[in-house]
Amino acid sequence: MLKLNHFVSLTTHGDGKLTAEMTTKEQVDRLLVLISGVATEQLLDVPKLSSGTAEAQAAAVVQLVKEWGIEDCVAAVCFDRTVSNIGHC
Repeated sequence: MLKLNHFVSLTTHGDGKLTAEMTTKEQVDRLLVLISGVATEQLLDVPKLSSGTAEAQAAAVVQLVKEWGIEDCVAAVCFDRTVSNIGHC
């Protein structure tokens, strides 16, 4: 758990990627999740997702924020949701 002053405002950053599983080479959706703030940067996790949907990514971020105990510090959420990531224009 991070030791943070409760007056610190954090931004979560999520970037999903379709990557090869290291052991099976099967393609899996993963989400790199980190936080940033004044004098703070921390990788939270790179969880495997059931799918690469925005809903699955958001649920993973919420779960990690709760696991790390930083719910009261998160002021903004940022995701990379470019057209290439969602599959249509």
